Order: sequence, then C-alpha cells, then structure tokens
Amino acid sequence: MSRATSIAVREAVQADARAIGSLRHEDEPHRERLELQAWALHLLRTTRPQDGWIAVAEVDGEVIGWGRAGVFAPPPHAPDHCCPAGWYLLGVNVAGAWRRQGVGSALVRARTAWIAQRSPRALCFVAPDNVASLELHARCGFAVTRQGVWFPLVAQRELLLMEAPLP
Repeated sequence: MSRATSIAVREAVQADARAIGSLRHEDEPHRERLELQAWALHLLRTTRPQDGWIAVAEVDGEVIGWGRAGVFAPPPHAPDHCCPAGWYLLGVNVAGAWRRQGVGSALVRARTAWIAQRSPRALCFVAPDNVASLELHARCGFAVTRQGVWFPLVAQRELLLMEAPLP
C-alpha cells in the first residue's frame, strides 16, 4: 500500500453498499455494520443525478474510500447560523490502512470536479477538532469562511464552513 499504487475514483453503484457501510463502520464502530450497509444501499438508491453524486475510490478492484457531494438548501425555520445554500462535499470515509496516502484527496478532487459542472464554488463543513479533514480540504483549495455554522442532522453544532472557488 503506497502512493505509487493507482487509485481509481468512479461513480458508486448499488453493489458498493456493503463496502461503503463497512467503511462507515470503521468510523462509527458503535453502530451495527448491517445497519450502515442498509443505510448506504438506501443512499445509493435515492441519490438522483440532479442533486447528488456518490463516488468510491478503489485499488485493484477493492473499494478503499467513498464520499458524496450534493446540493443543500436550508430548511424552513433554520437558525440564522445555518450553512448557506449551495453544492457541498458531504463526508468522506477512507479505510484506516489507506489514510494519508492520497485517497481522500482523490475523492475531494473528483467530487469538486463534479460540482464544478454545476457551480462556481464548492462548500463543505468540518468539525473544528477534525484536523485531518481541515488539512485535507485546505490542501485541495478550501479555506474556512465562517465559524459556528449549523447543518441539519449533524450532532456537532459549531462547525466550520469551508469554501473553494472552482474553475
């Protein structure tokens, strides 16, 4: 497992649900693996091309990471510090053995390229204590533009909003 290994990023398909659920389980071991695999299958079945994209990274046919991108509009009655409307990177998971080897960067680049076909900017939100994610997104051209933002269904209530201009 080295950077010299070719990392391919492609659109996820329903058959990737098991791998995506397992990757998510690595970061959320308190949740049942089958529950997360079912969640991933539901996500893959319901993500529509006009409002989202799910990508997987693989090496030699093995899925080693995944991430999604999608459009967001604040819900009615959202608090004033809600994240603004726009196209977002909505999470990324990389297998533990493959972290810090370019997989996350490859997934960020692929998803921002997808967003660039729809918007002149990409957004993401990051927990302030998630140093790895902050560094990853900064390396990929994102900068913190607001502190203390809120995003629905995210337990962390004081997030950082990051933004990258796109070509």
